Amino acid sequence: MRAWQAAAPNSVIDNLYGPTEATVDCVGQRVEPGATPVVTASRGVLAIGVPHPGTELRVLGPDRRPVQGGETGELAIGGSQLTLGYLDAPELTAQRFPEIEGKRWYLTGDIAMRDGSGFFHHLGRIDNQIKLHGHRVELEEIEAHIRTITGSAEVAVVAWPSADGVALGIVGFMARCGMSQRGVREALRARLPSHMVPSAIHEVGAIPLDASGKLDRRKLISWLEAGTDAGDAIANG
Repeated sequence: MRAWQAAAPNSVIDNLYGPTEATVDCVGQRVEPGATPVVTASRGVLAIGVPHPGTELRVLGPDRRPVQGGETGELAIGGSQLTLGYLDAPELTAQRFPEIEGKRWYLTGDIAMRDGSGFFHHLGRIDNQIKLHGHRVELEEIEAHIRTITGSAEVAVVAWPSADGVALGIVGFMARCGMSQRGVREALRARLPSHMVPSAIHEVGAIPLDASGKLDRRKLISWLEAGTDAGDAIANG
């Protein structure tokens, strides 16, 4: 975003958020020329912003009650734009589109927080939150720090190894970066508690993506499970 502002200083930048189930543009932050954007602290990413008219957002705790401002929880979306549900999947529809306090909501699976000014911040995915040595760890937070340290947009962190569904460690990956694994890990130690620093960081040619263009963590884990060198695996497709 900063590079775009520098290259096109008279342009307006719209940062948009929205899941397919609720239209792909139902929340946003508009950054006018020369304006300072609202950024998620310590992550180096733009806040997703505020809901558009006709859209309501809530950050819910495990009991599906709204949490206080500044607290994290699952982001829920309400409004007339919600889809009716998933085709031929009534159980999944009931799970993801519950009625809370007489209103229908979509549970996004995104971890979020609302700050004191009313801006919403995307903090990661519930399914990418792990528990490691008694600590809750969000993999996206570590990835954000690696991006900041290396300047590479292509990074990934996975839980590895694991036993009986419990994470025992974490491993990082980065693409097109001139820094050494040791240098990145030392920089992470200055930023993060020890349990969040990956035990290893592999430099690879490219980070694998799934069919929808999203980070394919399963592919990375499959290489680690097979004992395959990740760099060779990516280079060979």
